[in-house]
Amino acid sequence: MKITEVSDGVFNIETVTQYDLTSTFMRVQEFYESPFKEIRGHFFTHEQYMDIHAHSSARSGTEEIKFSYLEDWAGFNVPGNAFNRWVKLFSKHELWDKERELITLVQDKLKKRTNKFYIIGTYSEGEARVIDHELSHAWFYLDSKYKRTMLKLIRSLPKAATNQLKQYLQKDGYDLIVAEDEIIAYLSTNPMTRTAKMFDEIDVPWGKILDLQTKFDEYKQEKIDEAD
Repeated sequence: MKITEVSDGVFNIETVTQYDLTSTFMRVQEFYESPFKEIRGHFFTHEQYMDIHAHSSARSGTEEIKFSYLEDWAGFNVPGNAFNRWVKLFSKHELWDKERELITLVQDKLKKRTNKFYIIGTYSEGEARVIDHELSHAWFYLDSKYKRTMLKLIRSLPKAATNQLKQYLQKDGYDLIVAEDEIIAYLSTNPMTRTAKMFDEIDVPWGKILDLQTKFDEYKQEKIDEAD
């Protein structure tokens, strides 16, 4: 596990495998944005979360009871304020070694306590595009200009498209409290072929999606130029 500041205030935790990544981030990510109200914002053990997650997949009666979390996700994102709250609460209880290493890496990098940072997680064997998706989340939290610009664009989407995207996110395991953030991240960084799969029997607003991708690319280039 290693940490790199990939943009101002944005720290990427990189592991080699998806298993290492998902098992490291599971509790901090779900503490931040879990769709399960008994999990989000509360202390919970690994066993408690595994049971809730596994049984939720079978509630519709179409899937078997299975804990698939460690295979489901390729990237993670946690804002600094949520990370600090998680550390304060969960450090009072037993931590996995991976969680303890995550906390140490972040705190050593920050040097002082602050909420103005963002943690993303990727793994080296994963797709390169994932980091762009996670960077969008980070900039949405850290940069008010980016947030205003991208919110204006997605709020101009046709209502039918927005409703379709929210249904897709819920089916994929997201809570709607992060819907706008996730819609921006997906539409601005996804390959168009993958974006098309998020829509079902409605016209895809390709022009507005292209505007989102253009704005993301422009902002990313600005960040690259600032770092040089």
